[in-house]
Amino acid sequence: MSDNGVFAIYCRDRPDTASLRAENMHLHRAYLGATTTRILLAGPLMNEDRTQATGSLFIIEARDHAEARAFNAQDPFHGLGLWKSIDIVPFVVVRHDFHAD
Repeated sequence: MSDNGVFAIYCRDRPDTASLRAENMHLHRAYLGATTTRILLAGPLMNEDRTQATGSLFIIEARDHAEARAFNAQDPFHGLGLWKSIDIVPFVVVRHDFHAD
């Protein structure tokens, strides 16, 4: 890892926004693919039976809280008002043993 800090960005969707999310997923994914911010982990938060996204979680590297906020603010989902709440907090990686399928 670099000298940057690690931040967790926890975003909860507004109610009844599944179609908004689906219709704009290509914009969101294009942004994530093009950003220069190092994304350590990202994916949707899901309902209990894993049939519908309820938000988004990102673990990123950023110089500071302002850079982490800027990363989130540039996401098309943010601009569309998809998220009802966004928490951005410093995160300390103590252990990792994650392997995506």
